[in-house]
Amino acid sequence: MESCEKCLLQLIPQCLSAAYATLGTHPFSRIDVLIVPSNFSSLGMASPHIIFLSQSVLPGGSHLCGTRLCHEIAHAWFGLAIGARDWTEEWISEGFATFLEDIFWAR
Repeated sequence: MESCEKCLLQLIPQCLSAAYATLGTHPFSRIDVLIVPSNFSSLGMASPHIIFLSQSVLPGGSHLCGTRLCHEIAHAWFGLAIGARDWTEEWISEGFATFLEDIFWAR
């Protein structure tokens, strides 16, 4: 809880603001963040109305937590609102999300 309060609660508005400044209005009506156990299969995952973040990114400080949050926010546009035809093209949405995480984080 302390890690979330110290790090994540400050980062969410900043990361969303950077995303909105770059791409415009969020494509979905709501976004929640759920912290999942460290043994979750990845560091993060995005669904239309929820972002799953692994507990393992919280102790990494604001940079690791923030860049992962930015990456998952980017998936709202690239991967969810606009998606690949099938899993053979998943690299496209991952590529855009990885590129945009740096753009958002720099802002």
